[in-house]
Amino acid sequence: MTMRPAVAKAWPVHVDHFEGTLSWMYLDTKYKVTTGVGNLIDSPAAARGAGTWYDTSGAVATPEEVDAEWRRVKALTGLAKQSGWAYRKSAELTLTWERVAELLLETTQRFWLGLIETWPAIDRGPADLQLAALDLAWQNGYDFLEVKDRDTGKYIWPNMRAAWLAEDWAAAANAVPGTGERADSRKRLLRNAAKAIAVGADPEVLWDTATPIAPPITHEENDIMAAGTGFYKDYVGNQPLAVGDNQVWINADRDTSLVFGENDGVDLTAVVDLDGAPADTRVAFRIVQVKDGLADKTQHTRRATVGDTAHFKGSIKGEPAEGRQLRLRVIVTVPAPAAGQPAPQAKVRSVQVTGWIL
Repeated sequence: MTMRPAVAKAWPVHVDHFEGTLSWMYLDTKYKVTTGVGNLIDSPAAARGAGTWYDTSGAVATPEEVDAEWRRVKALTGLAKQSGWAYRKSAELTLTWERVAELLLETTQRFWLGLIETWPAIDRGPADLQLAALDLAWQNGYDFLEVKDRDTGKYIWPNMRAAWLAEDWAAAANAVPGTGERADSRKRLLRNAAKAIAVGADPEVLWDTATPIAPPITHEENDIMAAGTGFYKDYVGNQPLAVGDNQVWINADRDTSLVFGENDGVDLTAVVDLDGAPADTRVAFRIVQVKDGLADKTQHTRRATVGDTAHFKGSIKGEPAEGRQLRLRVIVTVPAPAAGQPAPQAKVRSVQVTGWIL
C-alpha cells in the first residue's frame, strides 16, 4: 500500500499550486476553516489538534485563544471568495512552517490509506491515476464517491462512481465535475491513466502533461547471434513525431542490435506503421556499424516516401569488424506544413523487425 515515488515527489508541489501554503486559519470556498495546504480544521477541536499555535508576539497560544481565533475566522465569510491570503492581515495566530509541512505529510498519509482502503484499484494503478485520486480526495474527502445526497439518497457523483467501479479511467475523466485548471488537470491525469494502461506504459512514470507511450521492448539476448539464427523485435507505443527528423524508438537505445562480431550480414524485414503522416513523409532504414555505442560506419541506407507504412526488405552484406555491432536505426522525416497551416499530428504506431543472420 505504497504511493508511487513519482506521486510522492510531485504531490507537495501539485497541491500547493491549487491550495497554496498558509500558516494561519482561513475559510475555503465552502466556508470551512482551513490552514496549511488545504488542511481542513472545521471545528475548534480540529484547530487545537493541528499543532502549536503562536500569537503575533511569538508566545504559545492557549486552547481558549485557539478557540477564539477559530470562531473569529469562521465569521469572516465575506473574505472566503478572495482566497486564504485575504485572512493574512488580520491573522492573530499562526503555525510554524515546519509544522505546516508536517501537517501536509500526516494528512496525506491518512488520506492515502483511506483512499486505497475505499478503492483498492488506486494502489495498483499508474502514477497519473494516483495523483488524480489523491487530488480529488484532498478537496472532497477520501470517500468522496460514496457520499449521497441527504434528500434523495442517491450518490452525488454517480457517473464517476460507476466508472471507478469499472476501472474505466477514460469514462472517469469525462465524469470529472467542474471547470477550470484544477478540473482540467484531473481529467488529463485520468486520461493519461487510461492511455498508460492501454499501451502498457511504465506505471511508475507520472506523465501529467506528456503523452504516455509504451516502454520499448528489448531482446538483448539477441545481441550475440550465430549464423542461421532468427530474430524478432517489436515496438508498439504511439510515439509522436515532430516536424523534421525523428529517430524512432525500437528499444531503450532508440535502435536495435542485429548482430555482433563476425558474420556475413543479415536478411532483414522491417515495417513501420504510421498514423497521420503526410504523403511526403520519408523513412530511412539505416544499418550502422557501432562500437562502444558510437556509429563509426553506415553499412546501408534505404529511404522510402510513405503515407501510412514504410517497408524495408532485403539482405545487408558486410562483415562487421571485431567487437562491433550492426544496428538498425529508423529515421522518420516529417515535412514542414505550408505557411499558415498547423503542424501534422503524426505518430509511429509500431515497428516490427524480423530477419535471419546470414
